Amino acid sequence: MQIILGTFNLALGIIFLIIPIVFIELGRQKDLIKAFFLLIFGIALLISANSLSRENLFILVINCLLISLLVFEVFQNRWNQLSEKEKKQLLTFAYLKSKLIIFFDALKLTFQKIFSNFLKFKISEKKLTSKKWVRSENNSENKMIEKLQLNPSSINVGSTNNPKKDIIKDEKI
Repeated sequence: MQIILGTFNLALGIIFLIIPIVFIELGRQKDLIKAFFLLIFGIALLISANSLSRENLFILVINCLLISLLVFEVFQNRWNQLSEKEKKQLLTFAYLKSKLIIFFDALKLTFQKIFSNFLKFKISEKKLTSKKWVRSENNSENKMIEKLQLNPSSINVGSTNNPKKDIIKDEKI
């Protein structure tokens, strides 16, 4: 029974995610939050399928019933807010088909871009490993010798111009 309730909550969560994407007219701002809670509750039910007792199962059935009523109320309220033109348009098979085609084309394009970027990453990774940089030994030795040689201006280091008399006069009080 708990597995059925968990699956039902997962299905409702997925519906709350997909319906606003496919039918923009039915989407609202807090659908993602509702879908998140439904999915988390469904996953928790499926994971803990063997650990709950019959007393807890009664609470879960009531919770599932309340969630079903919430879903029915939300979609009924949204249906009543639609105009007559939108209601007729949503009931036609051609409109439903066109919206689903757009949705699946968007999914297809998304996965194509993900896989093409993944393949580009693998190709660029091979190019980076195949290139090698070789430094000529003569050139590097000459540069080190030049660095070790003293600069001629540093040999003639003299003292700075120090004043012979103190410029600042001490005031004795």
